[in-house]
Amino acid sequence: MSSARGEWRFAAAAATAVVVCVTATLCAVPDRVALVLEAAASVLRSRRASKKEKPIRVYMDGCFDLAHFGHANALRQAKLCGDVVVVGLIPDAEVVRCKGPPVLRERERRAVIETVKWVDEIIENVPYDLTPEFCATLYEKHGIDFIVHGDDPCLLPNGADAYDAPKKQGKFKMIKRTEGVSTTAIVDRILWAAQCDEKNGKRKTLGDDAGDEKNENKTEKPPVCQNRFLATARRIAQFSAGTRPIPKHAVVVYVHGAFDLFNAGHVFLLREAKKLGDFLLVGIWDD
Repeated sequence: MSSARGEWRFAAAAATAVVVCVTATLCAVPDRVALVLEAAASVLRSRRASKKEKPIRVYMDGCFDLAHFGHANALRQAKLCGDVVVVGLIPDAEVVRCKGPPVLRERERRAVIETVKWVDEIIENVPYDLTPEFCATLYEKHGIDFIVHGDDPCLLPNGADAYDAPKKQGKFKMIKRTEGVSTTAIVDRILWAAQCDEKNGKRKTLGDDAGDEKNENKTEKPPVCQNRFLATARRIAQFSAGTRPIPKHAVVVYVHGAFDLFNAGHVFLLREAKKLGDFLLVGIWDD
């Protein structure tokens, strides 16, 4: 607000000077009016250019294993914290050290996460714990202004907070974790599906025969994941923004599928399909 007021006052002063100049010299030296106007405009442009703010760069790291809409929602929130979102993709060795073996390899995880529209840049081979030394690298080499993470705790194998350094440095911004969805929960649902009898939908114990009568009544419901993702009109617009009408006379390519557990294979399919025409239309099967 103060910057806008300053520019307004400067413009008003320039206008006053022009009026005085016009009054005194309009008849004698007409060209002087144009010169004053040009000089005032030049000074105003230079003032605005000098005050142009640097784009805010935010850093968000993660494994992004079996990337889901919780990851996408986190990246959406990260984008709201700044102008440029830089993703740190934790390598396989670091994931194994701190969390256990990932389901998808690093190149597969990157292929999916780089398709998220809120991601601007990706840094590979980043450490799981943000040490003061690595934070200094982010600030100096990559121009990071803030480090972003969800409000869920992120602990190192020794129990320490992985984001302790940026928090102490005043460079940390917290976003809201999307409740009810996680890679662990997705893996649990996959394991349940693998044990489920296709004929009657009953779950059986691993190693038991499907026709074993003693297990006939052993049924369980699938893992329940209560989704608390608030799909407001504004949020739906943020996720769906960027769609466009089909151009006239465009070669339209249609591809459809379940796209369940969206992965690098799906990304490759869509990229190759896009090469076949001008406009790619994707159909998603319902449950």
